[in-house]
Amino acid sequence: MDTARRTEGDGMETEELTGSFTAKRSSLSSTASSSKLIPSGDIKLPANFSIERLLPHSGSNPVYRPTELVTGGNNSLAAVVPHGKVFNLVPRLVSPGGRPKLSTMHHKEPKFVPFEPYKGAVTPIIPGRNHIPGGGTRVKLTNRNNLDLSVLVSQMSTITDKELRSKVLPSSEDEEKLRFEKELEELRKERDYFQGQLKFQAQVNAELKNLLVAAVGEDLQTKVNVLTEDKLHLARKLLNSAENLSSHTEQIEFLAGQSEVWRSKFLASSLMVEELARWKASLLQ
Repeated sequence: MDTARRTEGDGMETEELTGSFTAKRSSLSSTASSSKLIPSGDIKLPANFSIERLLPHSGSNPVYRPTELVTGGNNSLAAVVPHGKVFNLVPRLVSPGGRPKLSTMHHKEPKFVPFEPYKGAVTPIIPGRNHIPGGGTRVKLTNRNNLDLSVLVSQMSTITDKELRSKVLPSSEDEEKLRFEKELEELRKERDYFQGQLKFQAQVNAELKNLLVAAVGEDLQTKVNVLTEDKLHLARKLLNSAENLSSHTEQIEFLAGQSEVWRSKFLASSLMVEELARWKASLLQ
């Protein structure tokens, strides 16, 4: 391919820009050109391409400027003094975490503890000479003028605090006891009142029950009595009607006999009339 003649549109119209770019590239990255061994005439880039675009934080004020180190010499920036509290870290040995191995646990032998006032104690607890049973320690005064005022004030404050506690606690306990006794007395009164109310209510309920039973019994008794009287009255009426019926039957029988008598008499009289009529007719003839 002929490199002398170029066509427009590929960005390589001028050979001067291409030559200057290859010179810059050869001066900046000698290691890359030596490793790859690519001829400068074969690299063809656009005319507006700049090597500064490939550098980190390129621009008018980049972060990394190696030329300042060369020109400035040993004039570096001053150290910044930290503001606030400075924590001085002290290294310490950190044991490796995790559960101990069974082999190390089995190798350990138990120790003999002749005196153990509490669990895990290996030495006896012997109070010192300046130990106070209530708590605190005594201060041996070699010279009263050399007494530390802070120690004296602390001891006096502890003593007064203990005395005040010993005086205040019983009074508070007594007040609490009196308060509880008052509450207990009030609860007892309330219990007695409610017991009286319960007894009174039970008595009222019993009386109401008796009255209700009596009222219901009286109602039933009166109803039974009324029904019995009605039954007797109906029985009397029934007897009277039976007697009337029997008397009426006798009267009917008597009247039937009388009607037969009168009928026979009528027949006899009619025979007599007929006979008399015959006699009259015979007599008239």
